[in-house]
Amino acid sequence: MQQLRPGYNFVERNLLGRKVEDVEETLSIVEFLRRLRRGERLPQRVKVAGLDHLLLRWQDRDSARFLRRLLSDASDRLMRQNPIVVFVVERITLNREPKLVLGGEPVRFYHIFSKGLVQQGVGYFYSPFSLS
Repeated sequence: MQQLRPGYNFVERNLLGRKVEDVEETLSIVEFLRRLRRGERLPQRVKVAGLDHLLLRWQDRDSARFLRRLLSDASDRLMRQNPIVVFVVERITLNREPKLVLGGEPVRFYHIFSKGLVQQGVGYFYSPFSLS
């Protein structure tokens, strides 16, 4: 079973507990972003549900810029805390760039996590907290 690393882990739901280790504590994407914005500590190992749903609704440039800025502003604090963050998604595909797939719709996420986004296996990508 593949071990998770501190940083952002994007894992297809069907792989958790089978091919990639699972994490018990879960936060919604809204609560996760709220905690980042407030500067609150995260659990050391946390699943975050709903990133793909959020990004499907936030496909415009301003929303992507807002999300990237929020994550960038929290990166130093997250690197010090060093938690394992697992974004649980329906599916990930890879063509020219990786994309999340939700209900058959492709959802871009590479433009937010781009620099460090690395494939760890089928249905599993990783990005460090530092996005620049």
